[in-house]
Amino acid sequence: MDVSALTTNSAGETCTSVSVSRIYWSCRGMGVNIEFDASTNVLITGLPADSTGDEYYDIFSGIPNNAGSGKTGDIDFTTVSHSSGDTYSIILVLTKNY
Repeated sequence: MDVSALTTNSAGETCTSVSVSRIYWSCRGMGVNIEFDASTNVLITGLPADSTGDEYYDIFSGIPNNAGSGKTGDIDFTTVSHSSGDTYSIILVLTKNY
């Protein structure tokens, strides 16, 4: 997820990061790490291989981007133990931060 591609708010302010409100996923044959992008990425959560699920973080205002040095505001996916034919589908519900 590239925050620089998001639209500005009604006051013309640029989005600098997002908070994770909800995650819906299905992983078949591999896991996926969801990370805040920075000089050293910060793990948001790991989704296990051969799993489906949903997580709701909006009941406590979401997971804020706490990446340190080199924080871009973006979110990256890193596959874990991927092999031919493995798939994943992930839906993120995000809240923009200005």
